[in-house]
Amino acid sequence: MVSLEDWKVKARINTHDGSPIWVAFTGDGKTAYVSDGHESKVAKIDMSAENPALWRVTGMANAGAIGPYGLTLNWDDTMLFAVGKGEASHNQGKTVGYIDTRMFAEPDMYRGWGTVLGQLVTDCLRQDHAIVHPDPAKNEMWLSCNSSFENVVVDMGAIEVTDRIPQPNAGSSHNGAFVAYDAEWKGELLSDTNGFHGSAVITKLQAIAGK
Repeated sequence: MVSLEDWKVKARINTHDGSPIWVAFTGDGKTAYVSDGHESKVAKIDMSAENPALWRVTGMANAGAIGPYGLTLNWDDTMLFAVGKGEASHNQGKTVGYIDTRMFAEPDMYRGWGTVLGQLVTDCLRQDHAIVHPDPAKNEMWLSCNSSFENVVVDMGAIEVTDRIPQPNAGSSHNGAFVAYDAEWKGELLSDTNGFHGSAVITKLQAIAGK
C-alpha cells in the first residue's frame, strides 16, 4: 500500500497468490477485496486499523469464475461479483462468480469450496470489468466484453443478463463510466471501474445504512 501524500510504501500485504489483480473497497473503507488471478480466488483484507502495517488478510473465497479480473460489490456490500476473464489461463472467460461477503473462510481453513454462491454465464467474452449503474432502482452492473465487442447488462438482484449492447464499429471495450450532465453540459462522474464517485457515494452510504 502506497500513501498518496508522500508516495512511500506503508504496507505490504500477501494475498497468497502470485497474481493479485484488482481491488474493490466497501463503502465504509474498512474492507478490501483482491482478485487473485492464478488460483481463481478472492482475498478479504481487514483495513479497520488506523496503521496500514496492521492490515491483514482475514478471509479467502473461491471466485466462482476462472481467472478473475475485475471485482464489483453490490449496493449494500453483501454480494461480491468476480468477473471471470480467464486471466493467467485460457483468457476466454465468459462467467461471473458471485459471493456472499459473509461466507469468506479463514485463510488457513480455505479449501476452495463452500465459499461461493454460484456462477452466471454471460457469454461476455474476455470480460474484465463490471461497472454499477449509479441509479440503485436499476440495480444493474455493466460488463465490458473486449473480445465479443459489446457491453452486457446484468441485474444484480436476479443475477441474470438483461441486455446486450454492441460496441460501435465492433470496438473492444475494457471499461467505462457513468457520467451525469446538467443543462449546461457540466459533467459529474458517478461510477466507473474504481466504484462510485460524487453524489453516488452518498447514495451508496445510504444503501449500506438501509435508508
